[in-house]
Amino acid sequence: DSDALDSFIAELLPGEQAQHFCLWLAAGLRAQACVSFAPGQMVGLAGPAGCGKSLLQAVVAAAFGGRSACPYQYLTGETKFNQHLAEAEVWTIQDCASSTDIRTRRKFGASLKEAIVNREIAVYPKGGKAVMLPTFRRVTASFNDEPENVMLMPPMDESLLDKVNLYHCGHSEVGDDRAKTWSTFTAELPAFLHQCLALKVPAKWRDNRYGVKSFQHPLLLEILSSAAQESRLLNIVDETLFTSKDGAPWVGSATQLERQLSATDMAPIVAKLCYYSTACAVYLSRLAAKQPERVTKQVKDGKPVWTISAPK
Repeated sequence: DSDALDSFIAELLPGEQAQHFCLWLAAGLRAQACVSFAPGQMVGLAGPAGCGKSLLQAVVAAAFGGRSACPYQYLTGETKFNQHLAEAEVWTIQDCASSTDIRTRRKFGASLKEAIVNREIAVYPKGGKAVMLPTFRRVTASFNDEPENVMLMPPMDESLLDKVNLYHCGHSEVGDDRAKTWSTFTAELPAFLHQCLALKVPAKWRDNRYGVKSFQHPLLLEILSSAAQESRLLNIVDETLFTSKDGAPWVGSATQLERQLSATDMAPIVAKLCYYSTACAVYLSRLAAKQPERVTKQVKDGKPVWTISAPK
């Protein structure tokens, strides 16, 4: 039986998260067994310190054969050498010094997409030539659930939503004797994996590409959304341009908006946000897609004109 492991995962991933995780794990095990190199979503685990996140990552690594390596420096462009990653089925990120800089996070996101989807990766050994190799891999990351720690994750745009699972962890009580707990878990692992493989994917979660659709806990998505660059821009607009109570909307071009915001006390933050020439227009486009009740675009004389409504 797998009673201890079942209880651990049920406590750590409350609600339907535990079932979804088991289905994700089963899809990966099938892909590994038949050497199909089928892609699988990254698993992000956010929760309080000491809740059991890292222990679950160890369970995942053991399930796929026991070899794991940290890919964070490679995925953020800090190094191109990645031979150690090609030798590990599980890429494990935990306790890394993450950056909230948007350029680093976007690089992380772009590299993450490749790591999740691509059958082959360019393997760069130190002192040797790069070679393209097909590799099986699954990526997991764990971080505390405070907003500044959740910002380890890249911005969750449409191209990334189907490639990432975000689970909000509760606290799982496993006792102080971690060696004994791990011995119990490894003894139960075969039965637990057999149990996972016997599960059937509910219709609402079926996905032809990944075996199971992605899952993101609403609270974690809200944290990431509120920290997104476009949300920060709108917050600055609300704080600086809508100080009166007349409720009149702001109308103008992206360049005019950036110039007006740069003349306020928020100028240093605006400069960091709009670090490339079209950044303000890009953020407005995203806001128009996400919050059409607040931001709209019209084209006049061949040029885009933005309307930003006052917050209610």
